[in-house]
Amino acid sequence: MRRLSELGNLAADAIEGDTVAFISWYTDGRLLTASQPFRVLTGFTVDLLESMKWPDSFGTRETVSLVREAMRALDKGEPAYKGAGVLVKPDRSLVPVQLFIHKYCPGEGEEPYYYSFIVDTTERRQKEDTDRESKELLQMVMDNVPQRIFWKDLNSVYLGCNKHFAVAAGVGTSERIAGKTDYELAWTREEADAFRRDDREVMDNDRPKYHIIEPQLQADGTHSWLDTNKIPLHDERGNVIGILGTYEDITERMRTEEALRQSEEKLKLAVDGSRMGMWDWDLVTGTLTWSDRCKEIFGISRDAEISYQVFLETLHPEDREPVDRDVRNALDHKADYDTEMRILWKDGTIHWATAKGRGYYDAEGKAVRMSGMTVDITDRKRVELALKKREADLLFSQRIAHIGSWRWNKHTGEDEWSDEFFRILGFEPGAVKPCYKLFLSMVHPGDVELVMRDAREALAENRPSSLDYRIIRRDGALRYVHVEAVRMVVDSRGRPVGNFGTIQDITDRKQVELSLEDAKVQAEMYLDLMGHDINNLNQIAMGFLEIALETLPPGSPAVEYILKPLDALKNSSSLIQRVKKLQQTREGGLPLHQLNVGQLLAEVLTMYDDIPGRRITIKTAIDCNCIVVANDLLRDVFQNLIGNSVKHSTGPVTILVSAENVREGDRVYCRVSIEDNGPGIPDKLKKSLFDRFRKGAKKTSGRGLGLYLVSSLVEIYRGKVWVEDRVPGDYTMGVRFVVQLPIVSC
Repeated sequence: MRRLSELGNLAADAIEGDTVAFISWYTDGRLLTASQPFRVLTGFTVDLLESMKWPDSFGTRETVSLVREAMRALDKGEPAYKGAGVLVKPDRSLVPVQLFIHKYCPGEGEEPYYYSFIVDTTERRQKEDTDRESKELLQMVMDNVPQRIFWKDLNSVYLGCNKHFAVAAGVGTSERIAGKTDYELAWTREEADAFRRDDREVMDNDRPKYHIIEPQLQADGTHSWLDTNKIPLHDERGNVIGILGTYEDITERMRTEEALRQSEEKLKLAVDGSRMGMWDWDLVTGTLTWSDRCKEIFGISRDAEISYQVFLETLHPEDREPVDRDVRNALDHKADYDTEMRILWKDGTIHWATAKGRGYYDAEGKAVRMSGMTVDITDRKRVELALKKREADLLFSQRIAHIGSWRWNKHTGEDEWSDEFFRILGFEPGAVKPCYKLFLSMVHPGDVELVMRDAREALAENRPSSLDYRIIRRDGALRYVHVEAVRMVVDSRGRPVGNFGTIQDITDRKQVELSLEDAKVQAEMYLDLMGHDINNLNQIAMGFLEIALETLPPGSPAVEYILKPLDALKNSSSLIQRVKKLQQTREGGLPLHQLNVGQLLAEVLTMYDDIPGRRITIKTAIDCNCIVVANDLLRDVFQNLIGNSVKHSTGPVTILVSAENVREGDRVYCRVSIEDNGPGIPDKLKKSLFDRFRKGAKKTSGRGLGLYLVSSLVEIYRGKVWVEDRVPGDYTMGVRFVVQLPIVSC
């Protein structure tokens, strides 16, 4: 009974004042816990307590010495200490208190700490003769704190509780709890067993047990979650005589934590889905923690050790110093950290990432932590770099091709010109402000009306514009330009919003076109001269030769001398007619139509049935009746090739004319071959045989003009012509000309 009485006296002493406070602290004064009553008693808020130390920040000099003396005594193994002291409140007012100081020594590797119940003894000193009032005051205090409070003896039999505990236990009032065990209260037997096991552990080990999270069935049938603290109670000699327990109903907190857990899981899913990596850097310990995704972004294995130095070493050498500077600046200036970086993987590949973070600071403003996220932007960066390269390539291409681009914004009235646009106008890029009026002022006066009329009509008809005209640069240089504009760009309501297009410097092309036009005029003049005047002279000469031929007696040696120039004049007239027909064909004057190649060859061959003074053998192998698209000059092609076999040979000659169908890819062609066993053509002449009048070709004699006409006509007919040895590898055995034309039908 004495011990219980002592416990009662102890409790009475502890609640003598207006409140009961509980505080625990480490050897260096750092606070471990400080109860709400303690904060009420001392007048210090939670924020202030974070940076304070016990007892230095709370008591008078004498009280500080008292507490330190008690700590030294407890360190020597002496029993719990009880003593009077004075606390100093923030307003410098003094509070007399009773201190009950204990020491808790945990297991190996854990830091020991001290704890104390602190009672305001201001009023107790005035009423210490009234034990009854003290007990009532204690009960009142316990009944009004939100925590459930109880205490038991060594057998886990309840000695007392506050009213909140009594209601939860189902006994109604605190007076009715004494003498009961957990098995007699509202909770389940399993819960009662668990409660008593914890009691036994605390008392047997003489060691508090904090934050026991456990379920409890309430008297009203509801289930609650508790956060329970149990500490051993000691008599004056330090012997364990029971336990003191407090707990809070944390059901709502648990629900909130569960909701938070689910929210965090959802956040994790979102982070994983967005391919973000999370990181946290403890600046006090230097520990850097990365999520698996973060390590993946940096090309590091999941089990790799991470440090700030390792992080810097993963970066591209050129980015290490700038990124480190960004981190330091963010921490020094308490600013958000936001940077881009290149990551150099071990396989040599470069990856891009963006990192964002924020620093956290202690009460003194010192950075203690930094956390954030990293996102892999390699794909985006590659696209950006590709776009930049394309833009650079476009600018380069525009400069090479002398093509500039422009854009007009109707809403702002502003024009945009590319660099090459400026250069075409004779300006350095950006030297003047782009403006349509400036551009129009540079248009040649003779072309201004044309340009403005075309612009008005294109806008009115909503059509693209394409126009060639002249501009005059500021230095007086005349340039020709080709300007393209798309249709007016309109919004969803059909309202014009702007326009864009290109400008190309075509001065060189225009000068070539003008030169070609002059050359064409001269060529037509020469063709006119040859086709009329020279041909008329040929006709006059042939007329006189034919008259002279008629005056000669038969068998006269002079006949041969007249026949040769007469034949030459006829060939000259025939050639002139062919050139005129070729020109007409190119200009569309002799339209193309369908011709039967077999029939045409048969007609041409009749011309060589009997050639005076020559033994000509003509063989045929015409195995097709092909229809091609050409005109009557195709006859001249075959005549020229067969005639060459006759003219460029001496003595007997055999000519083989063949025609067949051949397939190349998905097209069918008519291939006509004309070969002879004459002197042949050396390989060095074959390459330039058809190029007598092409650009750069040297003047040649013999077959030149006729074969050039053959080649030109076959090209117009969408075919091709070539020459080869009749006997492969031996040109002296004769030559073969091949004409290949696309077939319409057979």
